[in-house]
Amino acid sequence: VLAHDEYSGDLFPLPQEGETFLLKRDGISLDARLPSGGGNLTASGVFHLTSARIVFVADKGTANRNDFCSFGVDLNAMHSPKFQQPIFWANYLEMMVPCDVFEGDATVYLTFNSGGCQTFLNTFFRLLDSLQKPDSRKKFVAAFQSDPNRTAFVDPSDPSVLYISQPKAAGNKVAPSD
Repeated sequence: VLAHDEYSGDLFPLPQEGETFLLKRDGISLDARLPSGGGNLTASGVFHLTSARIVFVADKGTANRNDFCSFGVDLNAMHSPKFQQPIFWANYLEMMVPCDVFEGDATVYLTFNSGGCQTFLNTFFRLLDSLQKPDSRKKFVAAFQSDPNRTAFVDPSDPSVLYISQPKAAGNKVAPSD
């Protein structure tokens, strides 16, 4: 479920219970290759990294299908994440995600089209590591919120936006689904 941010008006995912927003990243392309002949989902947009998932939100008019506006990845269900740095193309994160609609795993690519990505990578892989140990995620999120610069190792060439406060839906209005 998506909502409009109270201040910017941008779409963002409504948080699930106990979920904390960590960072937002613009200039991303998503390519999700669905299993069992499900085709591909492609779009340009922004993703939000939370304490429990990555949610990609497509920019209006960029999706390859009219019914596609967002894509969520549960960090506990995702597997085989690999950060790729090809010589001639943009860096991308590749991962396998169980697919609810089709049998099998979707292969998902998140391509970083502008700037560096060290802030995201340090936050993402430290978060994944914290998911392996009981209560580590809560400690990681608490440390991140108290001092995101120390926790995230901010890279000046990385345009990621760190959440200092949690986004709020404008007037508690939820955006219509496409």
